[in-house]
Amino acid sequence: RRLDLAVEATMKQALRYRPDLLHAHSKHDNAQVALAVGHSMGIPVVYEVRGFLEETWRAQGGEASAERYRLTRQAETRCMGAADAVITLSESMRSQIVARGIDSAKVHVVPNAVGESFLEQSSDGVAVRRRLGIPPDAYVVGMAGTLNAYEGIDTLLHAVAASPKEEIVVLIVGDGPASASLRDLAAELEVDVRLPGRVPHDHVRSHIAAMDLFCVPRKRTPVTELVPPLKPIEALATGVPVLASDLPPLTELGEQSPAVECVPSADVPAWTSAINHERSTGALASQAAQAQEWVCTHRTWEAMAQQVDVVYAQAIERRARMAMSGRNMSGEQDKHEC
Repeated sequence: RRLDLAVEATMKQALRYRPDLLHAHSKHDNAQVALAVGHSMGIPVVYEVRGFLEETWRAQGGEASAERYRLTRQAETRCMGAADAVITLSESMRSQIVARGIDSAKVHVVPNAVGESFLEQSSDGVAVRRRLGIPPDAYVVGMAGTLNAYEGIDTLLHAVAASPKEEIVVLIVGDGPASASLRDLAAELEVDVRLPGRVPHDHVRSHIAAMDLFCVPRKRTPVTELVPPLKPIEALATGVPVLASDLPPLTELGEQSPAVECVPSADVPAWTSAINHERSTGALASQAAQAQEWVCTHRTWEAMAQQVDVVYAQAIERRARMAMSGRNMSGEQDKHEC
């Protein structure tokens, strides 16, 4: 009934504005609405897959054998197949989508980016350090984001605990299910950590600027091996180098941008060594300005919008070809109908 109401409301808007195309974002509920309206009106549909929610659920304790996992994956795959084009965030995600039987020609990568508003926000890390009581000459490693267990922040804390303790501070910005356990672990390891919790979005950049090294110590799970996080892009845009786990979406970023190094996931000695090496040499920091320029040139939402515009044109052309050939307007094959 909820989906029926959403289709009805969307149909009214579509009849009013007569769009050339419908663009639906994850999850499959949105895609099903767009596909129903698109089928009725002969409008092409682009489905933007920004995550695999069944894999996120599995990373949080769900089972791959569960009906919820199976049905969610099935619904997502059918929507991908029925769409005229699919947009996703990384090559690792594109490979997963194609492996599900989706035509590779219609699956496009449009990665994470930053907007002008983010670039215009304050990047006064000195003021943040002062407010949080971080010594001016301290070496600050940290991260920002939702504090889930799979983010691997415990690996970072253990790595810092194994490093020389003099003037090294861990700054963790955000909140989430793992926040309480991280506080306890930091106290147990006697690591100097600052946990300001969730901060307003327009303060995120200044908190990242307070860091000398942005860390992404994600653990290896089905979802982290596929879906790239946004915050490393924001760190590079702020001019802060990135140390990340060697997961496919993160190594992909390292191959594209300067100032990114990947180390084995959950390998505490490797993380300790990498942090201490960067602290003593500043090898990544020396490339931070290049990385910042790379983001401003290649990873802004304005640049991504140009890529999406190309996808739109291809989707409209694809739908026109299908109409001329008399094929099923809801997708490539009847089996993909939602």
